[in-house]
Amino acid sequence: MDVGVTWQDVFDIVTSTEQACVTAEIDGGDLQAMLGWTVVKESDVVEASELRFLLCLEPHRARDIYSSAIILSMGDALDEEGQGCVRDLTATIDVPALLEAFLEIETSGTMPGLPSPVALEFTLGMAECVGFGLDLLGGDDSGSKDSE
Repeated sequence: MDVGVTWQDVFDIVTSTEQACVTAEIDGGDLQAMLGWTVVKESDVVEASELRFLLCLEPHRARDIYSSAIILSMGDALDEEGQGCVRDLTATIDVPALLEAFLEIETSGTMPGLPSPVALEFTLGMAECVGFGLDLLGGDDSGSKDSE
């Protein structure tokens, strides 16, 4: 995937079952507008329609698209090790559950009282991937990239 890939490009390569889900889940006008958007955006805001689109895809496909979009949107901020970290993180995390958690935040406009475990796991994992070793327990930061 590259930065110019649109949601239309993705829609065109997914299965007919996935396409049917997308058209059922996203209002026609919203879908038509979204299909013109690029998957990789300068903003880190993910629209509810994008989340619904990804939720219609097979988990492995959603995972691949999501991780590629993260890596491409971060550009030079992620070195090769960081890119591998993002791929490893999205390979082990429940991407549909993560997307559901983000969709809940997007549609309600607020954070839930307690973040979902998968959203918290992802956020902490991303912090590690970009080199922000979080010292939550007051120990040393020997696990962070900066100390290597």
